[in-house]
Amino acid sequence: MRSSAVLRTYSLVLWGIMAAFCFSVDAVAPVVSNIQASQRPGARLVDIYYDLEDSDSAFVTISLLLVDELGQKSVIQNNFLTGDIGDKISIEKNKKSKHIVWDAGEERPNIEGIYRFEITADDHSGDREFLTVNIDNLASDAMPLEMVLIPNNILDYFIMGSPENETGRKYDEGNDKAVLHVTITKDFYLGKYEVTQAQWQAIMDYNPAKVDGVGLNYPVYSISWDECQTFIEKLNNLGQGTFRLPTEAEWEYACRAGRDTRFYWGDDSDYAHIGEYAWYSVNSDNKPHEVHNKEPNLWGLYDMCGNIREWCQDWYKDDCYERYSPNFPTLTENFIEDPKGPNGPENGRVVRGGDYHQEAKFLRSASRDSWNPKSSSKYIGLRLVLEKN
Repeated sequence: MRSSAVLRTYSLVLWGIMAAFCFSVDAVAPVVSNIQASQRPGARLVDIYYDLEDSDSAFVTISLLLVDELGQKSVIQNNFLTGDIGDKISIEKNKKSKHIVWDAGEERPNIEGIYRFEITADDHSGDREFLTVNIDNLASDAMPLEMVLIPNNILDYFIMGSPENETGRKYDEGNDKAVLHVTITKDFYLGKYEVTQAQWQAIMDYNPAKVDGVGLNYPVYSISWDECQTFIEKLNNLGQGTFRLPTEAEWEYACRAGRDTRFYWGDDSDYAHIGEYAWYSVNSDNKPHEVHNKEPNLWGLYDMCGNIREWCQDWYKDDCYERYSPNFPTLTENFIEDPKGPNGPENGRVVRGGDYHQEAKFLRSASRDSWNPKSSSKYIGLRLVLEKN
């Protein structure tokens, strides 16, 4: 490529693959636009800029093709590309611009002419899976128990808890000893919704809900952690797999869906968008609501923040490092795989997600609390994990 060569590019809108499996809202394909490229003066390096948007994914795979004047396309080898190319390119709120650098001189020493670039983005929405669990005696107009596949390979690790400068942060979400880098090593299914009163009724033959917010598709509440274990045991006896409560780490991983912001939709510093995603003290009329009336997170999970708090499997300990280190003597540099909490009994079992009665700050992805496992609360329900074979 000569230094005087002009790289012509086109403003393209390129679509990824439409979802083969859809959630209750249609999957939205990623959009690439405003592609611009230029050769650096006196060098054989090419800078390629593009904008990337996707409203329902946290990460996409970016591919780049070189197109000559005759329309012939060729693949540029990844080892000659750096920047925002390949797998796990993040979708960042309020930051669309991406940058790729191609070392054309190294890959194609004799190249010259006029070229353009085509960029495609794939959010792998067609790879998403969900399944429906059959429950006998479930009311005909009740929502089924649907489970969403939570993939383990989206991130090498996620940062569990909150940084010291996060607005609304509580002392038990982290400390100066450690920021936990957590890896979830296995795929698992998580309930698309909180377990509903109809689903509980079909398994347990009673509905514990007795205040405002009673109905088939409202979340079940006023259930203890111990009662949840009885529900799970009966569900497992149906022979459709192994169900359990999520670990606290699994819960936060699924809630964040690849995001490291305060909420799974962004930092929302002025709480301008929280009402689109969550029932909380400002908009709930001080009662729970049906489980599918707000926007889901990027993995299609509803009410991970607000509506009803959710029991987790772990015993609660307020020190973010000490709650895991006794069970993981090999914990080094604060990296940990599949943590399951302290041995207990500690100060109750973990509950997550915030509820309809709480202020917005208690609905953040890192916010955590505890409750006596033998006691119930009108603010606490559950969401199920189904282990993947």
